[in-house]
Order: sequence, then C-alpha cells, then structure tokens
Amino acid sequence: MRKYISYLSILTMIIVFIACKKKTDGVTENNLVKPHYPTITLNGNQFVSTPIGTGAYSDPGAVGTNDQTGAKVNLTPIKNTVDLTTPGFYTVTYEFRNDDGYIVDVTRFVLVTTVSSSKDFSGKYERTNSDSAFVRVANVSKIGIGLYRIDNVGGVKTTTQLPTEPAYIGFPNDSIIQIPLQTTPDGTSLSAADGFFYIDNSVTPSDTIMQWRMTAGPFSFTSIRQFTKVH
Repeated sequence: MRKYISYLSILTMIIVFIACKKKTDGVTENNLVKPHYPTITLNGNQFVSTPIGTGAYSDPGAVGTNDQTGAKVNLTPIKNTVDLTTPGFYTVTYEFRNDDGYIVDVTRFVLVTTVSSSKDFSGKYERTNSDSAFVRVANVSKIGIGLYRIDNVGGVKTTTQLPTEPAYIGFPNDSIIQIPLQTTPDGTSLSAADGFFYIDNSVTPSDTIMQWRMTAGPFSFTSIRQFTKVH
C-alpha cells in the first residue's frame, strides 16, 4: 500500500510539473502583448510664428490616427498657452489614445513676435572662439517672421565634434533670442537661455551678432556661445 502511494505521489508530481511548464510556455509564447501606439500629425509645421496682436490664437489643428483601425480623428488641443499680446514662445499640445489605452502627445511651438516681417537675419555665421584652428560654422535659415532654424546651435568644431545639433530659434523682439526646450531629429533634447542679438554699427560693414548659453543637450552649460555673421 505504501509503495502504491509513493508511486502515485511521484506520478502526480510529474503531471503537475508538465502542466505548469505548458502554462509557462503559453504565457511566454502566446500571451505577451506588444504595445502599439497611435500617431498624431500636425496640420502645418511644428514651429510657427505670428505677429503680436489681440484676440485668441487659432491653431491649424492636428489629426490622430488609430494604429489598429486606421481611423482618423480631428483633434482639439488639450492645452493652448498662446498669448498674442505678449512676445515669446508658447505651446499648443495635442493628445490621442488608441483602443488599448496607449497615449501619445505632440506639441506645436508658437512664437509671438514684434519683429518686422521684412527683416531677415539668415545667413552663414561663425562662432567666436580663441581656437581659430577649427571652423565653427552655423547656417541660419528664416522660416517665419522672427523664426529661424540653425544647423549648429552649439557652435561645435565641425571637423572634430560631430554631430552638430540643429535647433529652432526665435526673436520675440529685435534684441532677444529664445531657444525653447525641443527634441532634434536624432532624439537629443536641447534648449538655451540668455539669448541676445544686436547689430554692431561701429564696424564696416556692420557685424550681425547673436549669442546664447546652452541649458540642455550635449554641451557645456557655462560658456556663452557667440556667433558673428560672415560678410
């Protein structure tokens, strides 16, 4: 009788082990859920500018796409901080959730500026630095009123400190530069403070100068980075 019970116990343990193993395999192979995220497409550019004014800002909007069904939905902002009466950068944020509850959000940056639409500060700039053995070139392109894109915001040595980081910079007025916290195409988060702009009329031809201090990104946060337009 004892031998029969012992055999029975061993057989029961084997069955339980096999059953547990099958269950574990099932969880590993069949029951893991991979997250799928919806997408948001902004109508228009992520960085835009508008002259100072009155009234309420009207954003171009955004479209959310359900990754599971392909259905598209016109979205309204969950946050809109734009004040048309005060120069500076503001944000408009959109959010979208799919059927599984996964959420994405996208932010548009809106520059309110007093700069005249006729002014254009774009061109080739070089960073002022004591190390003259390396060229520190930054190309600045106008994309809106007072709004520009620079391809080397850190003013790094283009032969030894690649990659250079691009950024959007804004002129809320004729003397201040703002570089809000933003994400570059390669996923780098960067921003700057203490931005300043002026045209030095004491030299001929006049020097166009811009400067700032980086506050986020793969840079030193202590040095002032000054750029002078190449004549």
